[in-house]
Amino acid sequence: MEADWQRAGRFDLQKVLQEPGDTQPLRANTRVSALWDPEHLYLAFEIEDLEVWATFTKHDDRLFHEECVEFFLDPGGDGRWYIEAQINSLNTVRDLLVDGSVPAPSKAEYDAMAGWHFKNMRTAVVIRSGWGWGLEAAIPWQEFGFSGRRFPPQPGEELRINCCRYERSQSCPEIVELSSWSKVERSFHEPQRFGRFIFA
Repeated sequence: MEADWQRAGRFDLQKVLQEPGDTQPLRANTRVSALWDPEHLYLAFEIEDLEVWATFTKHDDRLFHEECVEFFLDPGGDGRWYIEAQINSLNTVRDLLVDGSVPAPSKAEYDAMAGWHFKNMRTAVVIRSGWGWGLEAAIPWQEFGFSGRRFPPQPGEELRINCCRYERSQSCPEIVELSSWSKVERSFHEPQRFGRFIFA
């Protein structure tokens, strides 16, 4: 698998500007690699972070209150139903099937959507002292059955996706730096702005 990752497509997350005139660069970079085969979609995050920390260990905790990375997957491509997955450096997962027809869901509504779970996704985290941490996720195509679309994809087909990050200092967690692959305007929950993976 390591040799495959060397050939994988890669992209970097970009800062989400929160204030007018904010031109400061990212404090820490995040690079994502992607692969696929007939059984799985694979994502690997390389997360630069000189202060790796997390305390949430319970499945479906609200990980975004601390540090985590996220990915969003919209296999139907229409924003009606899409997956959100948050994962922290303790390999804790919060997974949701988001109902895109609910306008501006409340925290309680998002918690209810977190009643959905991946059946067979595998994740692994490695802490790299003095550098940051790495995450790999293997997502079976079977997880996308709710979309009504046939998987695995055929060459030339696409998948709507975004990858994002919450970066915070443990000493001042109320200050958050947000980054994403595909640019968003107000929230990571903008499926119309998800990027596109084109399968080759």
